[in-house]
Amino acid sequence: MNALTDLAIRIGTIADRPEDDEATRLKHRFLIYMGVLMSGGGILWGTISLVFGLWMPATIPYGYVVLTAINLTLLRQTKDFGTARGVQVLISLLLPFLFQFSLGGFVSSGAVMLWAMLALCGSLTFSDTRQSITWLVLYSVLTVVSGVIDPMARARFAIEASDDVHVLFFALNFTVISGIVFGLMIYLTARQKDATEALQGANAKITELNVHLEDEVAQRTRELRAALAERQAILDNLVDGLVAVDTSGAVTLMNPALQAQFGLVGADDENPHYAHMLGLLAEAHQSETATAHEISMPNERIGSVKASAVRGDDGISQGVVALVRDVTLEKEVDRMKTDFIATVSHEMRTPLTSVMGFAKITSNKLEDRVFNLVPTDDKRTARAVEQIRKNMQIIVSEGERLTALINDVLDISKMEAGRMDWNMVDVDVSALVERASNASRSLFKEGGPELVVEVDQGLPPLVGDHDRLLQVVLNLISNSAKFTDSGSVTVGAHAVPDGIELYVRDTGDGIPASMQEAIFEKFRQVGDTLTSKPQGTGLGLPICKQIVEAHNGRITVESALGVGSTFRVILPTDNARTNPLEVRTPTPTTAQRAEAPAPAPIEGGRRPQVLVVDDDPNLRELLRQQLSERGYDVRLAESGNDAIAKVRAERPDVVVLDVKMPDLSGYDVAAMLRNDPETERIPIMVLSILQDRERGDRVGVDHHMVKPADPDELAGVIARLAGERASHRRVLVVDDRSSAASDFARLLATKGYHVQSTDPKECLTAAKEARPDLIVLDAAPGEHEELVRAIRYEKDLEHVLVVQLTEGLPNASD
Repeated sequence: MNALTDLAIRIGTIADRPEDDEATRLKHRFLIYMGVLMSGGGILWGTISLVFGLWMPATIPYGYVVLTAINLTLLRQTKDFGTARGVQVLISLLLPFLFQFSLGGFVSSGAVMLWAMLALCGSLTFSDTRQSITWLVLYSVLTVVSGVIDPMARARFAIEASDDVHVLFFALNFTVISGIVFGLMIYLTARQKDATEALQGANAKITELNVHLEDEVAQRTRELRAALAERQAILDNLVDGLVAVDTSGAVTLMNPALQAQFGLVGADDENPHYAHMLGLLAEAHQSETATAHEISMPNERIGSVKASAVRGDDGISQGVVALVRDVTLEKEVDRMKTDFIATVSHEMRTPLTSVMGFAKITSNKLEDRVFNLVPTDDKRTARAVEQIRKNMQIIVSEGERLTALINDVLDISKMEAGRMDWNMVDVDVSALVERASNASRSLFKEGGPELVVEVDQGLPPLVGDHDRLLQVVLNLISNSAKFTDSGSVTVGAHAVPDGIELYVRDTGDGIPASMQEAIFEKFRQVGDTLTSKPQGTGLGLPICKQIVEAHNGRITVESALGVGSTFRVILPTDNARTNPLEVRTPTPTTAQRAEAPAPAPIEGGRRPQVLVVDDDPNLRELLRQQLSERGYDVRLAESGNDAIAKVRAERPDVVVLDVKMPDLSGYDVAAMLRNDPETERIPIMVLSILQDRERGDRVGVDHHMVKPADPDELAGVIARLAGERASHRRVLVVDDRSSAASDFARLLATKGYHVQSTDPKECLTAAKEARPDLIVLDAAPGEHEELVRAIRYEKDLEHVLVVQLTEGLPNASD
């Protein structure tokens, strides 16, 4: 019995697949068992037909058995239940009709129709009700058709079975087929009971899961509410402002801090600062990285906005979230820090200038007047001389390094304060790169990296500050040389769509990705400054960035560790039309200064007399020695008042002024000398750490130099000024009606004045550009009153003397 049961189970599972559920497997078994049982009935029918000698009726049930065996075999191999089901139900429906025709007609054995019930049960294996109905309709059609063609079949085949055969088949069919049907029904009922029990168990489990799920949902809901409350509390108490906008620009989230920052009541408030901030967020939609902006906020405060796009799984921006921080205090602290460093640098620079100057003077005198008198046959004396020489070189070298650091600090402080003077001229890019490469040759020793120059031919000129752009290229080459042990450092330039690109590429250590933005911050250096000696001050690249941005350009870096770095500087070629900086007349370059004339004898062969005005006694003495060695008669003044008194008494050929002095500043002294007819034509130059060229031009300063100045350059400038013997005062003549002003202009020119003519309409513009010492109006009394008033109200012209030429005497009202 167990063997039969195992066999039946194995046969019933021939169509099962691992992914099938229990309901699907029940359908498989029902179809298989139907085919097997009907095959058993077919064997019984065929055998009975053979016993009675009915050969044709015997072939039909045996054929059914063979087809069923083939169909179930294919089902086992292919697991294609749909095809096997269709074939099995079809042959099961056809078998009763074919068999009854073979026995002599449709009505001869009505009990045969019980067999068809089994085929109809097979249709239940279709999960689709429409398919089940289709099979039932097909059976009904076959029944009707069989009744219609029964007489024709009877006449055609002339087969008549005896009444005993009919009775026998009726009894067998009724007994066997009914037993099969009832057996299947009992089986299905049992399976249904199991399924019902399983369903009840599943329902109980689902009920239990529902209860647990409700508890879980309630717990998660509480946690979610707590998280939302915590998030809201964070947003409400966040010091920085937070705002989120969707793709249309509508505000979807805003915290109280943002409302307080911009003084908002709601998201729709009309506020220009707020509207400007929202406008900046549109850029973040397209940016792959976070964007940063600096904005102005109400009450003269400064804000920093960092925005990033919120992207979905498809990478498309769904909105932007931005953090707004009030950095007013940070900016103020940064400004105070910069001012403090600048002040300390100023205070350090004054004594350092003395140390450097006296060290160079001492070194030169030792070489010229002492070392050549020391006997060289004594080895100890020779070693001492050489050691002194090296010591002096070290003092000068370290002093120059410290001076460079102070210069960097002062440069960065002036740039941040907007007080940098820019000498905008046409810059030949090829010459700029060539000069930078030549000045950097000493950095490349034998066995180290090679310096390579790549410059395209025919590059257009740039409009910029030549010395500052040279400073940028030199700094980039120097940095690459410091961090490149082998390979090459390439400096070059070529045209790009935005203008001209200067680049410095090396094969050095490279810069980590995390440091590539930080290196442009002040005092930030690559590497571990705690475990190794810092290579520089950390100011070079920030200064380069400030200079480049002041020229409306941009500087970037591309780097990979172990491969090298490439610094790119892109400068526009139309900078003259877009640069907001004031274009000034350039000061003489180093090459030009080297060509300055040496001092020439004045008035009967006497040496040119120079009055040095400085409140620092060491600097006065240093300048006295430097200029005396170069052929000047140097007089000293320790204050502004002392300088004015000595200028009036001694009439020096040139006055050299410091700016920062305790009683009167150098510019005040220059103004007083220019307004005195007896001293107004004496050339004045400013030699100072502090520079205000605009103010110096207004008061009549002839030349500006920055401490510490190269002694040869300083002497060359003084020689040029002394040779001119008088300051070229600037006069603007305004004439629109007669030739009297022309005659007056020629007279002034013969007296050494620089004269420029214009008409009344262009007077104000020409005066602001030329900044004259005197404006001469050729007009009738009372004419051009508005023009004179406009000159007096103009900031840079309020102290300019205005003289009006008239015919006849003016009346009291004039």
